[in-house]
Amino acid sequence: MHQVLFPLVIVTILKQHGSKEQPLTISQIADMINRQYAPFADGENVMNRSTVARTLESLVLYTEVGDLLDFCVIEGGSANKKKYYIEHHKIG
Repeated sequence: MHQVLFPLVIVTILKQHGSKEQPLTISQIADMINRQYAPFADGENVMNRSTVARTLESLVLYTEVGDLLDFCVIEGGSANKKKYYIEHHKIG
């Protein structure tokens, strides 16, 4: 799977499985991606945890500013165990 698709895959996982009441950890997201997209893996895993973490940091930054997208990726949890979910909002 090409790296360009990583943010799209992570957003899809968050939309399908995450919520404000039950946000997902980086490990949970990585595990779900590696299970669901295993046929597209170039190596052992589609995506490792550090790649998920870096992509999530970018998604939080890019979705919190402006109104290009109809959702924000929200970071919660603690410093030791960050959790993420999607919050929808209206554009404009």
